[in-house]
Amino acid sequence: MDITTLSWFPLVYKIFTAIQTVASVIVNIVLLPLNIFGFTLPGMITQILVIVAMIYIGYKLFEVARNIFLIAAVIFIILLLLHTLAI
Repeated sequence: MDITTLSWFPLVYKIFTAIQTVASVIVNIVLLPLNIFGFTLPGMITQILVIVAMIYIGYKLFEVARNIFLIAAVIFIILLLLHTLAI
């Protein structure tokens, strides 16, 4: 089975591309003052910075998703307890 035929692949690909675009923009904005003064970094170093930014953004997104899941779990437990007490 080809990985592109899986139903979740397009969503994962879009999320990955969005994270890569945001990371690239952030790195370019950070490096802009260097470019203004005529100092440019080699492309490989810029790509490494983009990869590091992607890892950081992915970690933060995972952290946000985990917090949302924990909040939903606490709300579910509270509603379950209220329902149990109402009976």
